[in-house]
Amino acid sequence: MLRFLTIRADQFSGGGSIFALATRYEGYGMVLSEAMLNGLPIISCGAGAVADTVQDAGLLVAPDDANAFAAGLRQLLTNAQDRQVLRAKARNLSQSLPTWSDTARCVTRVIKQHAETHLTANNQSKFSQ
Repeated sequence: MLRFLTIRADQFSGGGSIFALATRYEGYGMVLSEAMLNGLPIISCGAGAVADTVQDAGLLVAPDDANAFAAGLRQLLTNAQDRQVLRAKARNLSQSLPTWSDTARCVTRVIKQHAETHLTANNQSKFSQ
């Protein structure tokens, strides 16, 4: 049976058999990380940062190749062994991917460094005049 789930990423609990994301561009793709954390085999387009995020833990096709996407869906829906292999890879890879907290800490660190550098440079230029 095929069901299409339309849910927000923060409500995602891995209730499906596979995770399919047809996209022409994707930044980091936190939803892909969440799918992998829940052990879902992924079919997606190798666009934007998807390939870097998914690596070998999913099937990636060209963004505008609907036939390849359909073939990947068919493969994952009909081949239990492929699903099992990709589930294991997804769970393993998800342990090394950044979380929202990691991202927030990194952004905060960069902002602080920039602010300190900018404030120091501004203060020095004021005193040298």
